[in-house]
Formats: sequence, structure tokens, C-alpha cells
Amino acid sequence: MSDPVKKLYRVEVSFVMFVLAEDDYRARDLARQYANDESPDEAFATQVLDPSHIDPEWRNALPYGGTDDKTCVQILTPEPGSEPPYEDPNQQKLFC
Repeated sequence: MSDPVKKLYRVEVSFVMFVLAEDDYRARDLARQYANDESPDEAFATQVLDPSHIDPEWRNALPYGGTDDKTCVQILTPEPGSEPPYEDPNQQKLFC
């Protein structure tokens, strides 16, 4: 069985972080895990499909949950012959 495909998510809690996750629920869980017990009551997770939607300070940073050394921008830059990223029809969800 192959690993699930991870997509880039922007997760906003009391601060912003980027994580690689299979879906928005896992993105929220990873954000809370990496927040070092600063878990908020609410968190927003939004799939990022275009590098222009990456916060400037995260453009060359490695997202949480990544398994390689690709920056947020590199993750969204298509490799020759690759398919475009999966687009989540529910772009933003509130988690409580």
C-alpha cells in the first residue's frame, strides 16, 4: 500500500504555520501537535494551491509534516510531466 498523497495546507491558529497532510483534518491535528501544547480551541486549515498564497516568511521554509527537504514554494512548483495538484472543493473549514 502506498502512502497517501500529501497536500500543502495553511493552518491558522493563534499564529500561522504550513503543514503537509493528507487532508484538512490531519492538517489541523498536525498543527496542534507541532504547536507544542499551545492548541487553540479553533483552527482554520486551507489547502494552498498557488505559491502566491504562501505567506512571505514561509516561502522558503520547510512545512511541518514534510518528509523531504522541499520548501513550501518547491512543493507547489510542478515538476515536468507531473499532474496539477488536487484541489479541495471545500477550501476552508472551521475546526472546533
